[in-house]
Amino acid sequence: MNALEAKTIGLKIAPDYSRFLIHQCLDLPKPESVFSINGISLFTKKSLSLVKAKAKAGKTSAVAWMIAQMLKDKVSVIWFDTEQGSYYGSRTQHWILSIAFLDSSEFLQYYDLKTLSPNERLEAIEQILYNNKPEVVVIDGVRDLVSSINNEDQVSNVITHLMQWVENYNCHIINILHQNKSDNNARGHLGTELNNKVEIALKVETDAINQILISPELSRGLPFEGFALGRSDAGIPYLIKDWLSPESAKTKNKKPLPTQIDYEFHVSVLQKVFHNEHQLNGSNFYNEFIVAYNSLVDATIDKMVYNRSREFLNFYVREKYLCLQKGKRNNEILYELNPEKEDDKFI
Repeated sequence: MNALEAKTIGLKIAPDYSRFLIHQCLDLPKPESVFSINGISLFTKKSLSLVKAKAKAGKTSAVAWMIAQMLKDKVSVIWFDTEQGSYYGSRTQHWILSIAFLDSSEFLQYYDLKTLSPNERLEAIEQILYNNKPEVVVIDGVRDLVSSINNEDQVSNVITHLMQWVENYNCHIINILHQNKSDNNARGHLGTELNNKVEIALKVETDAINQILISPELSRGLPFEGFALGRSDAGIPYLIKDWLSPESAKTKNKKPLPTQIDYEFHVSVLQKVFHNEHQLNGSNFYNEFIVAYNSLVDATIDKMVYNRSREFLNFYVREKYLCLQKGKRNNEILYELNPEKEDDKFI
């Protein structure tokens, strides 16, 4: 039956949705990464991301630094600015090129859309993407694609456009948005919907010494350690090497518990401790253990001290690495290796 015959007898012709079907046993490749940190992919093609912060916290600076890293790898980028205007937009573009050690780049285009209406911005972005097919798109001021950030219909329309653009043009879109003044949530209904759709949301904040801190707030992929940027005298952001977040610093500086150390390491330490003696009293064990432990680790990072060695001795007795024997003196306790320890490697 053709469409004309169906219309004549009053039947509705259903659209063909077969192109949306994901076939079974289909081996699809992973999305192509366009930006990584320490080997962990943050941004991939056909996906959205969100960068959010309070006003003047360094959102644009943080994204400018990331875009500069992409230019070094010859990733094509289009930046749409809806807020700054030509002067400040030109400065941001200069920062990007300076960070990438470039005078100019054929892989970067920067557009100032400040004077357009929300609908005109959507049309302009659509046409520019169609003509250029970039790999990465930055929308610095995604809020300005709607006239009301809480209008559900407008927000739905923008989200639909964003998801169609990444799919149709095989790109990644970084959306920059303000946080609420009263909390850490992205602003409005638009922020809520973006949080639901992005592959990663990054939080940007400035600390007391004017460092720009970038950390993951949510991610569909592998988690990554946050990183920090400083600013040169000219205001140009640069990566602070070997920076650790306060949480990571606490974890790094925290010494491992006996239960967190491999069996083989315990065996190696105890073999050194009892290398010359069959039995040791508590005082001698502590002395020998501290020397043996520190000889097998980087003592500047994980140094064994007397108070901590007592915790290890209790662990060895509890887990039957060591046996207790009575000494010749009253109430003296001697420690020796337990030959019946499961998977014994002491012999």
